[in-house]
Amino acid sequence: SLLLLLGSSGSAQDSASFSPARVVGPVHLLRANRGATFDNAVASIGPDGTLLIDAAYPETADSLLAAIKRAGGADPRILINTHFHHAGGNALLGRAALIIGHSNTRRRMRQPSRMYGVMSIGPWPDSALPKVTVDTGHTLRFNGEEIRLVHFPGGHTDGDLVAFFEKSRIVATGDLYVPLLGPCDLANGCRWSEYVASIRRLLKLVPADAVIFPGHGPASTPAELREFAGILEEVTAQVRRS
Repeated sequence: SLLLLLGSSGSAQDSASFSPARVVGPVHLLRANRGATFDNAVASIGPDGTLLIDAAYPETADSLLAAIKRAGGADPRILINTHFHHAGGNALLGRAALIIGHSNTRRRMRQPSRMYGVMSIGPWPDSALPKVTVDTGHTLRFNGEEIRLVHFPGGHTDGDLVAFFEKSRIVATGDLYVPLLGPCDLANGCRWSEYVASIRRLLKLVPADAVIFPGHGPASTPAELREFAGILEEVTAQVRRS
């Protein structure tokens, strides 16, 4: 599935278009039609305006903005990067927005790097970098609810933020949790033992009645997250036995 994720980030970017996949209260899961892995963004649309989580790619920015406007939103006022992989559209989607990300995300965006040690990415212009940086956590109040940002060290990257929408019971995980096995970017701060521990911690923090909006793929459930955690534990045990 790591190969699926890598393959999904290639030449198909320019043909992707975003459409709504799930709506819970003011929170919209927007999905790009790019095959099995998709690419997701999450938008809270309401009286305070639009808060966007993740910005996909430069090539998909216009399509993502059009999908937000079809859903009744406007240009984002706040843009949250769950990690630097999904910050490609920051320059366009963040023009009128306050951009928020982990301090490690900002640090990695300022220099050229390689996703999974293979794919070149960055650097971003200063205008596209997070202006507010989060270290352990942060709480926003927007569109009638609290949105808690929680950092998971050593997860998918070293800058992963997960957003918990308290009222809507939505958890936007970015790529920390994707219903596919193998999204550990060892070249950019992921440490396998910490990644497995992060999934265990996430499982404890996700409410039983929550809907999970991951960075790729369809909306998920706490039961599916629990199954995923079990798979990671099993893989870890098998590696240790070999």
